[in-house]
Amino acid sequence: MSVTEVCSLAYEGKTAELAEYLTKHPDHVNKRDEDARTPLHWACSAGHLPVVDLLLQNDADVTIADEAGWTALHIAASAGRDDAVRMLLDNGASVSAKNDAGATPLHYASSKNHIQVVERLTRAGAPVNEVDKHQSTSIHRAAARGHLRVVKFLLDNGARKNVKDSQLNTPLHLACEGQCTEVALELLTRGANIDIRNKEERLPLECAPKALRTILQRKVEEMEEDHEARD
Repeated sequence: MSVTEVCSLAYEGKTAELAEYLTKHPDHVNKRDEDARTPLHWACSAGHLPVVDLLLQNDADVTIADEAGWTALHIAASAGRDDAVRMLLDNGASVSAKNDAGATPLHYASSKNHIQVVERLTRAGAPVNEVDKHQSTSIHRAAARGHLRVVKFLLDNGARKNVKDSQLNTPLHLACEGQCTEVALELLTRGANIDIRNKEERLPLECAPKALRTILQRKVEEMEEDHEARD
């Protein structure tokens, strides 16, 4: 059986056939296909937990990365496979592993709005302020896509609200640019700085279309009035 066929068994969830094969060829558990992915990568991608369990019981290496630097945990996190993420973490997978783009599993869980995975990775020690090759953090990715629950959770767990990416965009810049009203309002409420300019010399609110800019300016005015009233 070719390595491609073995990986197909894992991806298709054919646990019994794979178990029989590994009984005869236990040293093939970490064989890689043409993309340098192992059966564990493929099982996690599809979310077939019995296969994931079988592979782990047969000493599948959770640290192996494919040709783009993706570990099985990257793939499980990106696909939102929370139970697979749990199993990988229980077997020593690194929450800090970076792929060739410099991204961690938390980057992908955040960008895909997989809140349960975000919570699990963070509880396991994933660094919430880690940057990728574009200096983007997980909150940059979540804010740009309007993932409010993820943004709130990351902020509650130490994410820096005014962190800048390689273009000097803060999460607020990206939320405004993406017309993500709820996220932009949440960031304002949490004290995001509206006076930071990006590489294009644009302020966050200047990145918003007119209708959203009006809403956000009104929110800023309300916050200023509340502050003055308290003083």
